[in-house]
Formats: sequence, structure tokens, C-alpha cells
Amino acid sequence: MNRFGTADNQRNEPENYDSALGRAIALWGMGRSISMALAAELIEQGFDLPSLEARHSR
Repeated sequence: MNRFGTADNQRNEPENYDSALGRAIALWGMGRSISMALAAELIEQGFDLPSLEARHSR
């Protein structure tokens, strides 16, 4: 687990969201961590993960 609270749980990501951002917000809203792959996708898209996680985590 890294400083973003990410873990390799990609298999358990919500499937009803088309965007990486939507999946991440859904996971954080459920109190879960996002996968490294999802974190990398968000970083590649230019998102500030620490700010997003702080805003949307339970």
C-alpha cells in the first residue's frame, strides 16, 4: 500500500462507472482503497490523487 492508500484490488472495482474518476470516487465512498492501476490512470489524466482522496474518502 502506498501513500495514496492504493492496493491491488482492481478485480473488485465498481463496473457501473465509465470513467476512472467515477470508479475511484465510488471506491473511496465505500471506504475502500483504489488499485495501483486505477491510481496510475488518474495520475496520467492529470488528477491530484491526495486531494481527490481527501475529498471523497469516508
